Amino acid sequence: MYNSSLLLRYELFSDLATGMAGPLVAAIPSRDTLMFADGGSETDCDDMVLAIHKRFEMGDYSLSRMMFEWTGSGWSVFEGGTREAGIQNPTMIDLIAVAPDGARVLMAIQARAWDESDLQIAGLRAKIATYTTALTGPELKRLFPNASGPIRIELVYGYPPAGRVEAVLEELAGRAWRDHKIRLTTTENPKLRA
Repeated sequence: MYNSSLLLRYELFSDLATGMAGPLVAAIPSRDTLMFADGGSETDCDDMVLAIHKRFEMGDYSLSRMMFEWTGSGWSVFEGGTREAGIQNPTMIDLIAVAPDGARVLMAIQARAWDESDLQIAGLRAKIATYTTALTGPELKRLFPNASGPIRIELVYGYPPAGRVEAVLEELAGRAWRDHKIRLTTTENPKLRA
């Protein structure tokens, strides 16, 4: 039996859900991983989203990036959690724009300080992957129905990256250009600082 199949053993979850501030939230990013969090805690949900993406990307048998909410009698898709822009929400496109030069731009907004944690690095990688997929697939026409200029991803941050984050950004920028001819640019905006 794989850990992910425990999600189907409903008798395990009623007691577990009792002590939480919000709904019991679960995820099965790979067949050998079952994750839980308190859906009433934004911090727990943010951390879980990043952990899901990290595990999904490294798993040999990836299953799903979705989060599920315990209803008392089964599971439904969890619609809660953070809606804050930034890498802690890697599947959300933060801002869509057409630049004055006609470039089609997807902006990622990072107001939080960089801490160089493994979860933050995984979130950054997942965010850029989400944007790259949107700009290289059929979603591009939906996002920019009347634009035809060059495409780019712009990361706007309140605090300058350093160390590991800076190295990962350089790596991702090189890969985006080499593989897809997408420019990855960065801009510091101190007004974003909390």
